[in-house]
Amino acid sequence: MLPIQLNAATLVATVIMATIGWYVQFVHYPAFKSIRPENWSEFHRFHSLRTGFIVLPAMLIEGVGAFINAFTATNEMWRGAFGWLGALLALFALGWTFGVSSLIHGSLSSEYDEGRIDQLIATNWPRCVAWTAHVLVLFLLITLK
Repeated sequence: MLPIQLNAATLVATVIMATIGWYVQFVHYPAFKSIRPENWSEFHRFHSLRTGFIVLPAMLIEGVGAFINAFTATNEMWRGAFGWLGALLALFALGWTFGVSSLIHGSLSSEYDEGRIDQLIATNWPRCVAWTAHVLVLFLLITLK
């Protein structure tokens, strides 16, 4: 098991990602539809750059902490299982982000496409669920003795 400080940092980073995920799902991505097509490219560059400054460090901390937790799990079966479950959830969220969401964002970088925005909204749900589940797993790992 990780030292409490590393577990806490992993939990905070994952809470940040879950919170951003739900915000993006219900507010930010739907708001994309209110951007005028002639302003889209400039907006998307601004959005991508600014968002990256926030989410990339949090994703890095979440991913590294989750895998350290998995590989340093104690012999207690439930801790080991939760450690690996957390790592799988983090891997899924990161993989989905870079394998699905980033590709859709890339296709939106140069032109407005409401269909692609709808696809971005529809495909964000799995990340929201994975980050939220990871928060719960980390909370249990930290609080249960």
